[in-house]
Amino acid sequence: MRQLHAAGERMFVDYAGKTLEVIDGTTGEVRVCQLFVAALGASSYTYAEATFTQSLVDWIGSHVRAFSFFTGVASLTVSDNLKSGVGVQVATRWITAKLRNRRFFSLTELNSAILELVMHLNNRVTRHLGASRRLLFDEIERAALKRLPVEPYVYAEWKEVRVGIDYHIEVDRHYYSVPFRLLREVVWARFTARTVEAFHRGKRVAAHMRSSVPRKHTTVREHMPSSHQRYADWTPERIKRQAAEIGRNTAALVEIIMRERTHPEQGFRACMGITKLVKSYSSERVEAACERALQIGARSFTSVKSILKNNLETKRPKAATDVSAITHNNIRGPGYFH
Repeated sequence: MRQLHAAGERMFVDYAGKTLEVIDGTTGEVRVCQLFVAALGASSYTYAEATFTQSLVDWIGSHVRAFSFFTGVASLTVSDNLKSGVGVQVATRWITAKLRNRRFFSLTELNSAILELVMHLNNRVTRHLGASRRLLFDEIERAALKRLPVEPYVYAEWKEVRVGIDYHIEVDRHYYSVPFRLLREVVWARFTARTVEAFHRGKRVAAHMRSSVPRKHTTVREHMPSSHQRYADWTPERIKRQAAEIGRNTAALVEIIMRERTHPEQGFRACMGITKLVKSYSSERVEAACERALQIGARSFTSVKSILKNNLETKRPKAATDVSAITHNNIRGPGYFH
């Protein structure tokens, strides 16, 4: 039975019963894709796209893109009702039938093919409509839709997190700074596909562009305590260059100190302290002190400074052969084994 719908009144949405596939060109893995279809009731004007899941983020994202395609919003959105949404059913069958024997290697490639079919479907003149879906949409439905908001809806997730001792919070294995006064405080992180925000007691205290690089830091200078800000412009490469100007042992010690830290930045203070010792001692003495530090396994600024303060940089640690053998009745000598 053909049901009549008022223009702009309803948009029917659903996932197709049949799925599509995308092949990973690198691994050969086949990923199943869901087909989302939306159709306006009065004109049957149709939109469709593929997503990897039917999760909330994909469900909402598909609606946002459908509204953008229709350049407006219907009064009601009706889901999972194919008997009423005839356009959804027709589009589902049309798209899956046309694409069932084709191979796709990315979601973008698949959606490009879907869009071509959707445009063809909307431009076809059908007997039961007496016109194309596109023509009916332009004549009776476009003007009846509600206006889109100025800014499109952005899906966001919320997570309660505690600020670490380094005044950063973790979101999806990346670290974002908040004002250092919030150390150990609990804040709410709001994150979208592009941004990460932090809220403390209902007030936004930080905003960052989201990063996909794991185990790295995104830090705003103003969030640092003053004692940290003076190190903000330093990078591992800059510190290594300055150490290399003193000598190869200094460069080697600096390299080891930063490599052995979980994050190179944690070794900045020690490394910079070592390179600044040339203000009080000659470059030759600092280089010699770093050489001795390497020999004895010292890995800190205080060790190098102590070596210089006590004039130990010219001395060499005793080798194991220099240590006198222990003589005791209970200790067998080398002759016992011959």
